[in-house]
Amino acid sequence: MPVPEGTPDARRRVIVAQGLLDQLAASPTSAEKSAGYTTHVPGGLGVAGPGRKDPEDTLRLSTTPARLTSYALAQIVCTLSDSAATEGDGSVILGGPAPAPLRRYECTDTVRDRPGSTDPPSSEVTAA
Repeated sequence: MPVPEGTPDARRRVIVAQGLLDQLAASPTSAEKSAGYTTHVPGGLGVAGPGRKDPEDTLRLSTTPARLTSYALAQIVCTLSDSAATEGDGSVILGGPAPAPLRRYECTDTVRDRPGSTDPPSSEVTAA
């Protein structure tokens, strides 16, 4: 994702995350379909940065993560957790529109290898 130089970190994370969500929601190409790729991420899913009391690396989705299928949540968590949208520790803090609660989700080998078999592990995040 091209991000203008000098963009503040919080805004950079949102730009990257939105670009990745848009790519995840797009229908796979015929070559990707032939290779077995699918997507479960709904189109039109938006992302915003942290609210006033949220940790600075929070990403707030336009829908609560609990409303996503386990497949969609796994795709989102594993994609974002390995991107410039997060701190690079294999996890991502997600929430729905404020004041929805926040959770830190992890992309584990199990989630990556068998998305949809279980939700990504998560823990509650308390606002500052």
